Amino acid sequence: MTKHIPGAKWTPEEIQEIEDMRDRGLPWHEIGEAFSVSAEAVRLAKRKVSFNSFSKGNVKIGEDWVEDSKNGTASLDIISTEFLEIEDALKRSNVDEKKWEVISFRRSCWTTPIAARVYKGKVIRDQDLVKNFSIKINFRRKIPSSVEIALKDIVAEISKFKYTDSPPKFTAPSGVALEVAPVDAHFAKLAWSQETGRKDYDLDIAVRDYDYVIEQNLAWGSIFKPEKIFFIVGNDLMHSENYQGTTPSGHNILDVDTRLPMLIKAALEINIKAVYRCRSVAPVEVIWIPGNHDPTASLWLCCALEQHFKDDKHVTVDISPCVRKARLWGTLLVGWTHEIVSRHASWVNELAQAFPKEWGESVYREWHHGHKHKKKEIKTMPVMTHGGVLCRQLTALSPIDAWHFENLFTDAVPGGEAFLWSKDKGVFSNFIAWTGTGIGEEE
Repeated sequence: MTKHIPGAKWTPEEIQEIEDMRDRGLPWHEIGEAFSVSAEAVRLAKRKVSFNSFSKGNVKIGEDWVEDSKNGTASLDIISTEFLEIEDALKRSNVDEKKWEVISFRRSCWTTPIAARVYKGKVIRDQDLVKNFSIKINFRRKIPSSVEIALKDIVAEISKFKYTDSPPKFTAPSGVALEVAPVDAHFAKLAWSQETGRKDYDLDIAVRDYDYVIEQNLAWGSIFKPEKIFFIVGNDLMHSENYQGTTPSGHNILDVDTRLPMLIKAALEINIKAVYRCRSVAPVEVIWIPGNHDPTASLWLCCALEQHFKDDKHVTVDISPCVRKARLWGTLLVGWTHEIVSRHASWVNELAQAFPKEWGESVYREWHHGHKHKKKEIKTMPVMTHGGVLCRQLTALSPIDAWHFENLFTDAVPGGEAFLWSKDKGVFSNFIAWTGTGIGEEE
C-alpha cells in the first residue's frame, strides 16, 4: 500500500481500499495509519465520495450513508431544502427497514444566502435566502434474537422425536419403582482442569454426563422390572437462568456460559430424550424440584415437557408450585427438596406436617436432596413419632469449579444416582453412575 500524499486528491483506488478496510471491520485510526494520514482525513475522504448530491424538482438533496460493519451500526446524513419526516427520509434513501432499525436521530436547520446572477446585463436569478434542513439518523442492524433462533431450533429438533403409542416394556405390577435423580448437573457451568485440578466442564460435557448417568441407571434398574419410574428434573439442572451469569437470589457471579438460548435448547432436548428413554422401560412421572440456580428456567422446561407429552398416557409431569414434593409407594414415603437447611430434625417434622396422610400410611421415610455436591446420609429419630427418617444428600453430577477450589470444597465426586423402591421394604438399592473427577484419569 502506497502512502497518501497530504493535500493530494484521493484516487478511486484509494477510496475503494478504504471501503474494503471498513468492510473488514478496521477502525478509522488503523486505516489512517495505513495511509500515513489521520483518522479524520480518511473518514472525510470516504464521506466526500459517498455524499451524493442530486436534485428532485426544486428540492436539492444530499445524502451520506456510513456503515460500520464491525459494530453493526450505520448512520444516514441528509441535507435537503425541504423538511423531511423520518419515514420519508428512509424511503427516499432506500433504507432496508427489515435490516436496519432506527435508534436515534437529530435535526438541524439553517439559511444560506444566494447571490443574484446576472447574465448579459439581465438578472436571471434574484438574491435570495435558502432554507436548509438536515437530519442525521443512526441505525442498528437488526439481528434475529438469539432467543428467537433458539426457539426455532427447538421446534425443529422436537419434531425429530418420533411419538410412539407403543406401551413401555414393563407395565405389570411388580411392587418395584425406580427413582432416577440426577441432581446438580449445572448445565453451562465452566470449569478448567488447570484451574481446579479436576475435570473440565462445559455445556457439552454436562449434556454427555447427564445422558450417560440416565442411560446407565436405567440399564441397572430395568433388571428389576419396575412398574413405574420417578424422573426428578430441576435441582440446579442449569447453572444460571439469566444473561448476567448470576444466581437469581444472591446475584453471585458465576463461571458460566451465558449463551442462554443454547443452554435452554440443550436442556430441553436432552430431557425429552431422557423421558422417552424412561418411558421405554416403564410409565414415567416427571417431578419438578426447583434449585437455587434455576427455579424459573427449570419450571419452564418442565412445562415444555408437560406439553410435549400431554397426549401420552404413560407420561405425567408434576409442575405444581410447591417446591417440596413427596410420593408414597406402599409403605415407603420419599420426599424431595433441593436443600435441607438448619437442623435435620426440623425437616423430619416437615415431612410429617407437609404430607400427614402419606406419613400416616408409611413405615419407611426418606428425604432426597442435593445442593451440597457431595454424598451424605443422616438418619434421625423425630420426637413423638415412630420410625426414623433417612435424609439422603445425593451426589452432584457437576464437578467443582474455581470457586469451589478456592474455598476448599473439593471432596465431591461427580455422579448421578438412582434408587429402587419396594412397596413393603422401602428403598432396597441405590445406584451411582460415577462420571469421574478427572484426577489421574485418561481422556
